[in-house]
Amino acid sequence: MSNKELLWLCQRQFMYDPLSGVITRRSTGKATGYKHNGYLRIDIYQNGKRHRYLAHRIAYLMHYKKLPKAIDHVNRIKDDNRIVNLREDTGGINMVNKEPQRNNSTGYRGVTFDKRKGLYKAVLCKRHISYHSCKIKAAIAWDKAVIAKYGPNTYRNFIGSAGLVR
Repeated sequence: MSNKELLWLCQRQFMYDPLSGVITRRSTGKATGYKHNGYLRIDIYQNGKRHRYLAHRIAYLMHYKKLPKAIDHVNRIKDDNRIVNLREDTGGINMVNKEPQRNNSTGYRGVTFDKRKGLYKAVLCKRHISYHSCKIKAAIAWDKAVIAKYGPNTYRNFIGSAGLVR
C-alpha cells in the first residue's frame, strides 16, 4: 500500500491528537491500538484485509503527511506517540538513542576497555574517539561526540537536556 493510500485510509478511519499522542477510531470514538514489544500497534482494514502498523508511524504520517523510513521516540518511551516526541531518524539516531546493553562491562554507552593498552576507549558508530584512563572520562567524550553528531536530544551517559539521568 502506498503512503498516499495509507494516509487516505488513516484520515478516514482515525483521528490523531498530537498533544496527547492518542489515535482514536472515528467509528467508535475510542482510543485504538494494542501493545506489542512495548510499541502500540494499530490494525487498518482495507477491503476486508488487515494491515498492521506501528502507531507512531501512523501518528507521524497523519501529522506531517509523509512517512520516513525510520522514526525515533526522543524520550525512548515506546508508546509515547505525542508529536513532540517523534522525529525522523535520518540515519543512526535510533541506534544511539538507547540504554547500554545488559552485557555492557563498563556500564556506559560507547565505552569499552582496551586490554592491550589498559585504557578505556570511547567509540561512536564503530569509530574510535579517544582513549582515557578513567571510564567516566571516556563516557563524557562519547557524550560530546553524540551531541556533536546527532544533536542534544539523544541518550547520554550523564545529565543533559534530554532529561536522562544516570
